[in-house]
Amino acid sequence: MRLHALMLLTLALAACGSNDEEAGRSCTPSPLLDDDCGGTSLCVPDADDPAVGTCAQMRACDPDGSCPVGSEGAVCSEGIVEREEAICLRGLCSASSDCPSGFVYDSLSGVVGVCTESGEVDAPCESQADCGRGLECLQPYRGADFSVCGDPTPPADGSCLYDVHCGAGAFCEFETDACLNGSGMYCRADEDCMANELCSRNGSCYVP
Repeated sequence: MRLHALMLLTLALAACGSNDEEAGRSCTPSPLLDDDCGGTSLCVPDADDPAVGTCAQMRACDPDGSCPVGSEGAVCSEGIVEREEAICLRGLCSASSDCPSGFVYDSLSGVVGVCTESGEVDAPCESQADCGRGLECLQPYRGADFSVCGDPTPPADGSCLYDVHCGAGAFCEFETDACLNGSGMYCRADEDCMANELCSRNGSCYVP
């Protein structure tokens, strides 16, 4: 899980200044949000030295496990991270219902994500109706268990953004934005691929 990036996003939106007795004291930030701040406080990394931080109070989750959506979205920490008390993680979500109107859930880790403006490029979608003009609801790569809004027309410079931009029997290698021939199967080493394939730098089997 990309919880370290999620933590920074959440903490950037954290509301400081509180009545929580833990708020204001020094602490050690944790990528898993299981820091040494008690109560409903969370450790906010220092802007100049992320290794140290200050406890800042977060809003406690409602008794039913919900949180006010607000303008950025919010989700309760219960079931996501282990904490002494369940707190609202502002700026994060686990479903579109955690987002304000016009925004949808965009997964970052399979558990939590951020709220993305619906219909925009790379916004998650379930059907064509979810995407804006000129965009289609497509799989970013073959075998993906989700779809995003994207332009099905390949870029004019010959690069690619999605597998659909490449012909049959080819896939888009995202590190180089280039179409490569091959199965595109996930791999860690050449041995994971078919006999005539190698494992690319981004972990996809291709024919050299």
